[in-house]
Amino acid sequence: MLPESGNDRHGSVERSSAVERAITMIGRVGGAAGILLTVALLFYEVVSRYLFGRPTQFTLEAGLILQIVIVSTAAAYLLREGGHVGIDLITERLSPRAKAWLGCVHAALGAAVCVLIAAQVWQSAMWSLKINKLTLNMEQPLGPIQLVMVGGLALLCLQFFFNGYRSYRAARSLNGPSNPGGRSGGRDPDPKAVTRP
Repeated sequence: MLPESGNDRHGSVERSSAVERAITMIGRVGGAAGILLTVALLFYEVVSRYLFGRPTQFTLEAGLILQIVIVSTAAAYLLREGGHVGIDLITERLSPRAKAWLGCVHAALGAAVCVLIAAQVWQSAMWSLKINKLTLNMEQPLGPIQLVMVGGLALLCLQFFFNGYRSYRAARSLNGPSNPGGRSGGRDPDPKAVTRP
C-alpha cells in the first residue's frame, strides 16, 4: 500500500482521508459486531443443542447472513490496510514507477469488477424487494441483505479509487521534474552512460 499523500491545492486529499476514515470505522465496527454476533449465535446453538437437546433451525442461515455483513463491511477496510492476500513474486522485481502504474491498473480493474458485481446484486435486490422474497428458514426479507452487499461493494469501489489515486500520484512524482537527476522509473542510470565534466 502506498502512503497517504499530503495536502493538495483542491483539498481532495483531505476529503478522501475523511471518507477513508469513515470506511475504516464502518469496517471495524461492522466486522467486529458481525464476529461477536456470530460467536454468540454459535454459543447459543451449542448450549441449545447439547445441554437442552433442542437444536435451532435458524443458526446456519443467520450465520451465513452475518458472514455477508462481515465481508461487506470489512472488505474495503482490509483493502485500505493491505490485509488482502497478495503475491509479489513479479511486482518485487519492478521499479517503483512500474509498481505505481501497476497499482493504477489494479485499482481500475478492481473498481470495474466491483461496479459490475454491484449492478447485478442491485438488480437482484430490487427483484427480491418487488416480490418480497424471503430467506429459506428464518423467512426474513432477502432484499435488505442484498442491499448491504451493494453498500459493501460501493465502499470497496471507493477504496479502489483512493488507492488508484495514490498510485497515480506516486507514478507521476517518480516521472516528474522533481525526480533527482531527471531519471525515470526509479532506476539507477547506466554507469557507462554517465559523462564526466
